[in-house]
Amino acid sequence: MASPAEPGQAPAALGLFRHAPSDADLASELDRLGNAELLRLELANWLLGAAAMQVLMAETTAAGAGVDPARITRAAWRLLSGASCDHDDHTKVVFAQLLARQLEHLLMVLTAESVKGRVVLPLLIQPSMLIASHLAALLQAGSGSLSGTVTGYPGQVRQAADGLKGAAEVLEEMAARASQAREFTLTASSREREPESPAPAL
Repeated sequence: MASPAEPGQAPAALGLFRHAPSDADLASELDRLGNAELLRLELANWLLGAAAMQVLMAETTAAGAGVDPARITRAAWRLLSGASCDHDDHTKVVFAQLLARQLEHLLMVLTAESVKGRVVLPLLIQPSMLIASHLAALLQAGSGSLSGTVTGYPGQVRQAADGLKGAAEVLEEMAARASQAREFTLTASSREREPESPAPAL
């Protein structure tokens, strides 16, 4: 496992930090957090965010350059080789579970920021967080099945499936309400544009 200093080197190389964190910087952060493992986790997430932004920019540029979408999708294989888990099926699923869990955590953070009034988020964040949670649970059941450590695999899959069905019902209701609101807005706008009838002659 990397030391807390090592995950800070890569964000500096990507331009996220002006310079790699010094021993004094790390000591200050350690005092703030109170735990070396939490410091390592924060720096690792910083690195993950910087790398993800590089993926976003590269993917956008590749799509704009007319690269075959299938090849853009297959480029995600480098996630596995970069994580050194491309030769082990169980570790591949564990890694996918990690990404799903990170998505859930990110959506939870965004929701908390919205509650504090720091950001304005669409209503779809809530069902998205629910879907991410059940996706992570489904992948956890899959990794447990591959390793032979899970005992209630069918029940776990059924529970995740029921949760995803519930999320789908919520989305269907939101879509119906959005459609009704749009129809109301269009109708009201159309009425506003209608010319007024001339007053009857006296």
